[in-house]
Amino acid sequence: MKIYTYYENVNFKKQKELLSLWSQSWENNGFSTSVLDRDDAKKSNLYNDYYNFIQRVHDKVSGKELPENGYWLAAQLEIVAFTSVTSPSYISDYDIINRNFND
Repeated sequence: MKIYTYYENVNFKKQKELLSLWSQSWENNGFSTSVLDRDDAKKSNLYNDYYNFIQRVHDKVSGKELPENGYWLAAQLEIVAFTSVTSPSYISDYDIINRNFND
């Protein structure tokens, strides 16, 4: 079974190490892992509308757009990236470490 996560560098400490731990933990339990990114989100026909929507909402609430390469924008864009997954699979944030879950 395949599992996907979404990754953008948002300048958090040890992001790459956590991503590696995520991948290894799922592979150790029989899953094939795949990491989606902004390019995958852009492949979705929802990307432009959703991007503009979240920027418009954030601007209305806070008076400014979400900054590029920031956590909050990445957390929204992962939703769009996951729409590019068309086969039966799991999705997970990369801070979900698999200790014993099998499909």
